Amino acid sequence: MRSEVKEEIRQFYKDWEQDSKAQKTRIETLKQIFSDTKFTDKRPPTFFAGQLDAPIVIIGLNPGYSEKDVENDWELQQKNDSFEDYWNFSQKFFQRCAKREKGMNYYSSFSKFIRGLNDDEYKEHATCPNYLHYLEGKVLNIDLIPYHSTSIDSIDPSDSETQEVLQIYEEIVRKIINLHDREKVIITGKNNYKYWKSEKDFNLRKVGTYNKRIDYTKTEFKDWNTIVLKQFFPGVGLTTQERYLLGQALR
Repeated sequence: MRSEVKEEIRQFYKDWEQDSKAQKTRIETLKQIFSDTKFTDKRPPTFFAGQLDAPIVIIGLNPGYSEKDVENDWELQQKNDSFEDYWNFSQKFFQRCAKREKGMNYYSSFSKFIRGLNDDEYKEHATCPNYLHYLEGKVLNIDLIPYHSTSIDSIDPSDSETQEVLQIYEEIVRKIINLHDREKVIITGKNNYKYWKSEKDFNLRKVGTYNKRIDYTKTEFKDWNTIVLKQFFPGVGLTTQERYLLGQALR
């Protein structure tokens, strides 16, 4: 299975590297579905970040993008190296970013949630690269859509064209998750929630953290022990301690 997944991703990388017709068609199709979204081909499609056997999987919608980041060497190296370097970079993402002390607010924020989820010691002022080292081997971040964009428009999961286009990416996501047993799979964000909800009704509950209410559910979904957070992970507007407490509440 692992070699099958690797070969599928290799073909996506090859299409990107050669700027093939298949690559252009994928980007254009996504742009038609998400009309207000600016997808970019300046970076290779990124399916995952982290070690493939990590016990916790977080499913996002798609990776972000900014011109400023592309100017950094650690971003550009994926564009200049071989597929094997790209593959290894994806698996060693947290280590490589920690080594370069590349601060990332997104990972800093959800490291607090993971600490709570794992019942690990709370550290309010964990700094880069400490929080990236903490996530090594613990978390695998997978994106449903591997192409980068500055933002993304809302999904209409009932639209047949959307379902057809995203099906190929969903199949790869499932294969990656099923490579190993996982302690938890976390689906996060309104668009992600809407897409995966089209396959199963999630009965959302609310958990309170000081001044914020989070819509969530815990369920068995596709044989995964799943946590669904409707809000953007790990909760816009929460303090670092509230993110930790949210993880504790959803243990």
